[in-house]
Amino acid sequence: MWEGTFQTDTPMEAVWEEYTDASCWHIWTKDIKWATLEGPLRDGAEGRVKYTGVPASPYRLSGVDRPHSFVIRLRILGGMVKVSFDHALIARHPEGTTIHERIGFGGPLGWLFGLLQRRRIERNWPKAMAQMAERAAERGSP
Repeated sequence: MWEGTFQTDTPMEAVWEEYTDASCWHIWTKDIKWATLEGPLRDGAEGRVKYTGVPASPYRLSGVDRPHSFVIRLRILGGMVKVSFDHALIARHPEGTTIHERIGFGGPLGWLFGLLQRRRIERNWPKAMAQMAERAAERGSP
């Protein structure tokens, strides 16, 4: 498991809009080549994502609680690797947002995948959150 926290002055609603827009993920993180989401953002919604160096894989959303949290459950290599991305947004007062992400690795090869990905995540996640927050601030609240 890996956990990270990032602080931004960007309002939570604006962060939510950018963070949950799968069509933008590849713009603010170099780890994703492309991503899709079929239909609206809701529990049970499905999509596909292509991470660098990993086959395109299906994911499903759960725990969608606008604008506070959502979970992405990703299946790689037919479920040999299962990755859970738990996202939480917490409003900071008087303004701004705390972004918290927890990534869990499961499945028969999950432990190995997690071990191999940890350094990349630690190196790239803060940069991705900074770029995402900057785009969110430019985009503004809905």
